[in-house]
Amino acid sequence: MSERHFSRHLLAAFRGNLICQAVEFEIFGYPFRYSADFISYHHSSGLALDIEIDEPYTGDAGKPHHCIDVDADKIRNRFLLGHNWVVIRFPEIQVVRYPWSCCKFIAQIISKLTGDDSLLMLLQRLADAPLQKRWTRCEARQMAKSNCRQSYLPKIIK
Repeated sequence: MSERHFSRHLLAAFRGNLICQAVEFEIFGYPFRYSADFISYHHSSGLALDIEIDEPYTGDAGKPHHCIDVDADKIRNRFLLGHNWVVIRFPEIQVVRYPWSCCKFIAQIISKLTGDDSLLMLLQRLADAPLQKRWTRCEARQMAKSNCRQSYLPKIIK
């Protein structure tokens, strides 16, 4: 749900860049693939960014997801970094509550790595998104039990 909401903001903020959703990466020697929530390609520099939205638990089963005490995301990040990708991860609550501030953060990364501040100039007056604490498996289970995602997701379903 949050991907559709955030994609509208990404497309508006980064009109000069290619924005793609659900791009898959083949992992040589393995039968499975990694899938990116979003890819942003900065045309003038060739910089490629993998933009991820991390949910604390799966919507259907409430299974902990993107936990800091599980190595799956670290392994995936290393794979992408090893192939010269920049990986940016946002907690889902940030992209729902502060989508423009998240776009500003992406523009700051692009500016820092490429020297192109044209995208940042349009977003620089926006406030920074408040920092969000990452969660453990135990915390994600508690979040699922209390159905915490429903406190912010209903706002974007409409």
